[in-house]
Amino acid sequence: MDRSFGGFIPLPTFTEERGSLSVVDFAEFAPFAVKRFFYIYGVPSDAVRGNHATYSPEFIICISGGCRLRLHDGDRETAVTFSSPREGYYVPPLTWRSLDGFSKDCILLCFSDRPYSTGDLIESFTEFLALKRGSDM
Repeated sequence: MDRSFGGFIPLPTFTEERGSLSVVDFAEFAPFAVKRFFYIYGVPSDAVRGNHATYSPEFIICISGGCRLRLHDGDRETAVTFSSPREGYYVPPLTWRSLDGFSKDCILLCFSDRPYSTGDLIESFTEFLALKRGSDM
């Protein structure tokens, strides 16, 4: 797998007659110390979330439903579909991301290595490309 976009990481999952339990041991699955988490839910199916890059990495788990994650590394783009709570997706820093195609029951759990700050967000795709390519725009 091309790791410039990050990638899905299978989570240990234990299933029995009483249900399933998936485990996230961040020392093993996320190459950063988790300082914050947030969750996204109740998103209309025609809405788009994200549309930004951050200086911090994220680890995203779709714990219910599904959606599509579109990623751009400054040169190329790809898209992946969340459809299982048995895996999480690692998004490297300075990766443009947008989310769409939300199912009605979609719940995303997102982990980051720093507290929320608007200074961490790059909300202009042109600015993102300039930053990735080392120019001043």
